[in-house]
Amino acid sequence: MKHQRRAAAAVLPVESPRSLWRWWPLILLFSALLFLSQFTDVRSASSGGTIPPPPGQLTELIGPIDEMVSDSEWIVAGVPVHLSEETRIAERAGPAQVGSWVRVQGEGDGNGGLNALRVKVISPRLFVGVRGLLTELTQNTVVVDGIVLGRTITTRVVGNPVAGQHRVDVRAAIQTDGQLLALLVVKKAAPGGHDDDDDKEERDTDDLTKLIGQVLSQTSAAQAGSELNVSGIPVRITEETEVDEDVGPILVGSWVKVKGTVQEGVLVAEEIETIESKHHTVLEGNLDSLGDTEIVVAGFSLIRTNQTEIKGNPEPGDRVQVKAELNDQEMLVALAVKAVGKEKDDEDDQPGNIFRFTGRISSIPDDYYGPWTIGDYTVEVVPDVTEVEEHKGDAEVGAYVKVEALVEPDGSLTALEIAVLKDKDKGKGGKHGKDLVHFDGEIEAMADGQWTVDGRTVHIGPETRIKPHDAEPQVGDQVKVLGYEREDGSVDARDIHIKKGKKGKDDD
Repeated sequence: MKHQRRAAAAVLPVESPRSLWRWWPLILLFSALLFLSQFTDVRSASSGGTIPPPPGQLTELIGPIDEMVSDSEWIVAGVPVHLSEETRIAERAGPAQVGSWVRVQGEGDGNGGLNALRVKVISPRLFVGVRGLLTELTQNTVVVDGIVLGRTITTRVVGNPVAGQHRVDVRAAIQTDGQLLALLVVKKAAPGGHDDDDDKEERDTDDLTKLIGQVLSQTSAAQAGSELNVSGIPVRITEETEVDEDVGPILVGSWVKVKGTVQEGVLVAEEIETIESKHHTVLEGNLDSLGDTEIVVAGFSLIRTNQTEIKGNPEPGDRVQVKAELNDQEMLVALAVKAVGKEKDDEDDQPGNIFRFTGRISSIPDDYYGPWTIGDYTVEVVPDVTEVEEHKGDAEVGAYVKVEALVEPDGSLTALEIAVLKDKDKGKGGKHGKDLVHFDGEIEAMADGQWTVDGRTVHIGPETRIKPHDAEPQVGDQVKVLGYEREDGSVDARDIHIKKGKKGKDDD
């Protein structure tokens, strides 16, 4: 049989070279399908989460470090945070340790935790913050990218966010059982939109000069000692500079965002990061002078023309934002100058929107809460809603502050956040150079001029403000203490907020 098969094979007709051409289309089609199938497999593998989403679509968590379980796992505000070799940790504001407040940016792990891409130590806050895609909203829970927060009838939801469609900002409190309770939920941009809300997430750098521009030249790679020309403005990188090259390396032609201080005509960067290409250069800082042909901001000169648009009636000393472009001589020509916080756009008037402005406090009610007059606006300061950030000075009459407020249906403003940018007398920093701290706890003992709260000695003086003003604090009350820490660890109380009575029962 074997021989018969061979013989049969031997008598098969032999194709001529010319007739073989009719098989080439099939051969080419098969090769193309094979190639495309391999290419498709590669794309599927590469899209499996190894490339992080754009910064505007990351989930963000702001809270205290509760526990550092290991080098690869922390607990932040009750949320498991997973760290890897790729996680960048910025500790310029202080060491990352238990009790430190941090801003974590990353992606949900699907189990209520967060895979961290970036962690930054920040100054303490009064509320925990969560920002990301709303994945579930029920009567009892708010879920943001898998992070679960409780919801009660007092939780305020603004903008009618829809789960699976909208990103939200959530302000939350840590309950006694360690769980998060949502106090305020505000709808932001939809997934895929550009949630470029730098003002809020960078409030602790608002007194820095900011620059968005294109690198025209550089002396070396982005490292300590490098000098860059960014849209005509000299920029220096030091050992203290936080360099972020997630979007790409810092090279000639790259677009970057820089924040820093101006020293001898050079913008010394505290932070520099690569960003997507922009149409215009943006410079933000204090206005030095505004002439007919020249504008000087933070010591840098820009050309003013008849087409330069001036918004908000800025005056020397005001903080301004300038949109500009380079001319043929690589000099910046101002297209628009806007006084930050002095002009309210029409879209800001819509109920449910967030309105941000800066100004000086001109009046505060005697009992602290209620209507505050700041700049040209009156805002309502509400307990457990308004966060007053006083890391850089006291929030008092004359202080220069930044305000984030919610526009109510009747057009009034409810303050969500008031952050002191500069102290009217003492300048940057706390009282007599001491650190401003705050903590929660129970009053364990009370004596003339001295309390014990959560094991810490708290000094009560004539400047100490008890809130509400008609409260009668007693041993067992739950309080929030804000004050200045002495070298021995005790605290000179500036504000004491009575939160709850004995055994956790509300005073009201």
